[in-house]
Formats: sequence, structure tokens, C-alpha cells
Amino acid sequence: MNTSPVVVIDQTGQRGLITALPGQNEAEPQALVQLDQGAQLLIPAEFLTEQADGTYRLSLSFDELLAGASGDAALRIPVTEEQLHVGKRLVQGERVRINKIVHESQEQVDVSLLSEEVEIRRVPVNRTVEAPVEVRYEGDTMVIPLLEEVVTVQKQLLLREEIYITKKRTETHQTEAVTLRREEVVVEPVPVDLANGASTG
Repeated sequence: MNTSPVVVIDQTGQRGLITALPGQNEAEPQALVQLDQGAQLLIPAEFLTEQADGTYRLSLSFDELLAGASGDAALRIPVTEEQLHVGKRLVQGERVRINKIVHESQEQVDVSLLSEEVEIRRVPVNRTVEAPVEVRYEGDTMVIPLLEEVVTVQKQLLLREEIYITKKRTETHQTEAVTLRREEVVVEPVPVDLANGASTG
């Protein structure tokens, strides 16, 4: 038997110490439990459940075991418990194979087709208009006006300005010194020197 002490707790919360765990090869494995009051009990291993923290849980109470004990033998109460383990696994069922078959057939279909034709005529107009002309309809005919801006050159006489010319006559008087020349002929008699036969002068 294993002699490592392990804590065991009954269903009322009382604690004891397992001083000897049952061996694996025993026909009726039992654990020796030391209580706080000093009493010892032999408890069948089937009443003990190991917990995750290493302790053991007792499905009975220590008081019940002590009350039913006779001599050194402990009261044995067989307790069974059913545990449910739920799991799932893949199971291969029936296999099926699906084939798709395409059937072709020829059928006669009456289809109505509609076609339209457009006749375009260009009609020269060449007249001036005051404003843009809208698209109009004449029966089934749509008339689309085509406009064009043209430059108009017109020659006219423009009187730009007039020049007025007035002739004025003004008469003024002023005094100036003017030198005038006048010739005069003076005739003087010349004495004759009778002795010499010539005039002097």
C-alpha cells in the first residue's frame, strides 16, 4: 500500500488524512484514513474519488462510518454511480454518385423581328433668322435646323467731324520812320574861260 498522506473530505466537509492508499493488486482495495479525533477507518476505494487538486472526496460521512463500525472492521455500504460520457464520431454512411445528363433537342420558334430605316435629306434654306430655331416634327419627319454664324460687312458713310474756318479782317495803325529817296536835278551855269577855251569846275 502507498504510505503518502493525502487529504480526504467527506460529504459534510469534515477532513481526514489518508495515511495509506490501496494498492492496485489488492482484491478489495481499502484506504486507511486518520481522523482528527484520532480514530482510524478502513474505507473501500470505491467510495473515494480523486479530485483535480490531488485530494480525495468521500461519498459518505465519517460519522456514518464510525456509527456502523464493529470492532476494527468498518461499515461497508456499496454505492454505485452511473456516469454519462457523451461523444461523437464520424460514421461513413451510404455513398451515392450523381451524374448529370444534358439532353439536346431542336425546336422551331417563330420570332418577330422589327427593323427601321432612316432617310436623310438635306434641304438648303440660306435665310437669316432672328433667334435659334427649335427642332420640329412634320408628321413622321423630324426637322433639325442647322445654324451658322456669318460675318456681315456693310459700308456706310460716317460723318466723323466738321471743321469750321472763319476769315476775320483786322486793321491796325502804327508809326514808323521811313527813309524815302528823291532825286532832283540842279542845273547850274558853268562859266567859260574864254581865254583858255575851257570850262572850270
